Amino acid sequence: FIAFKGQRVFVWDSMPYPCVQFNPDAIAGLIKQDKTVVDAVTATCCLTCTIKKVTTYDKKSVQQRIKQPNIVMMRADWSLPDNVVLQYIQSWNRNGIPLTVVYTPEAPNGTAVPEIVTPNIFLTALQQ
Repeated sequence: FIAFKGQRVFVWDSMPYPCVQFNPDAIAGLIKQDKTVVDAVTATCCLTCTIKKVTTYDKKSVQQRIKQPNIVMMRADWSLPDNVVLQYIQSWNRNGIPLTVVYTPEAPNGTAVPEIVTPNIFLTALQQ
């Protein structure tokens, strides 16, 4: 995504894996459909978010797993103020980003992934 003059332009289609726009109200319904939801809260100005993308999400093993039909990759854009995103971040007792939460049918309340994460840690979180 790109932030330009207070407007958001989403370019997630160019990502190497499918993403949907952040919608916290949709998470419970997706879990009931036996989906695993990965909610990544990021921002264009977040260096740690960029590093996480390059060192974890862009790795072939992670991309292959994210592309599986039971995985929904959801992105929340915190580049510009957004009360829904802020409330979500605060609901995890966090004050900033990156924040990645994995929801599975076995863990429907979600599990926060560490801010600094390796592909193995991320892939393990998808299996819980």
